[in-house]
Amino acid sequence: KAVITNVGQSHLEGFGDLSEVAKEKASIKDGFAKKGTLIINADDPFLNKMRSTKRYKIVTIGLSRGQFSPRELVWDSNACASFRIGRTQYRLAVPGTHNLYNALAAIAVATQMGVPKGIISQALANFNASGMRMEIRRMSGFKVAVDCYNANPSSMRAALETIANVKNAQRKVAILGDMLELGVNEAKLHEEIGFLVPQMNVDLLLCIGKLGKFIQEGALRGGMSPEKALHFHSHAEIKEFLQNEVQKNDLILVKASRGMKLETVVNGLEQLEPQFWEDN
Repeated sequence: KAVITNVGQSHLEGFGDLSEVAKEKASIKDGFAKKGTLIINADDPFLNKMRSTKRYKIVTIGLSRGQFSPRELVWDSNACASFRIGRTQYRLAVPGTHNLYNALAAIAVATQMGVPKGIISQALANFNASGMRMEIRRMSGFKVAVDCYNANPSSMRAALETIANVKNAQRKVAILGDMLELGVNEAKLHEEIGFLVPQMNVDLLLCIGKLGKFIQEGALRGGMSPEKALHFHSHAEIKEFLQNEVQKNDLILVKASRGMKLETVVNGLEQLEPQFWEDN
């Protein structure tokens, strides 16, 4: 059995464009000897054209279509999904549409392997993100969405959409850095992400890195005011700025490619003292 969750804008430096990424991902089917099962995302335009063959069958997941598609979908105030498939109710503890897709893939795989639906539901309810992959950490009076294990335009967009859908934050702050390995269009791809930021209910944007400058420029072009879209040259500069900036009930997204080492900024946020907002 194999799963292809999506075709995203990653490793473009090596593959060139999305069609080549799709071709490489689809090559996983070549490993099937016989009677394989390939689980694909029917909402993905590169994947929904794939069909079953004599060597493998296609099983589909999707939000609006697919054999495993959520019904009665509800999002809570933390942007975590609850839904039903058949007669089984599922509730996720990890936020975002991308994690809903991941859950659907997990349900499809487990079902194909004969795992009882109640056990699948319980396992998903108990699953929490780790390893700096949209990991929600509760600090002294605020939350940080630590998503700095890796980044590309697709996952950056998903992260921004996730915090946009969180309802219980006083203010939303995005700390965004370089997305690496994007090839010749890297500046344009960073600017496109920046242009999205004002549309995602972000109150304050802090950018870092050489390519992060293009994120800032895109945000300004998208209508964000200069005092709300800032660029920094180092971790130390951002951490110093945050000392007097973080407010009670803030939700702070921290995202960049692994090479940017933004966990250093996360460590700085963990050390902030709560007296900053005691009088608020």
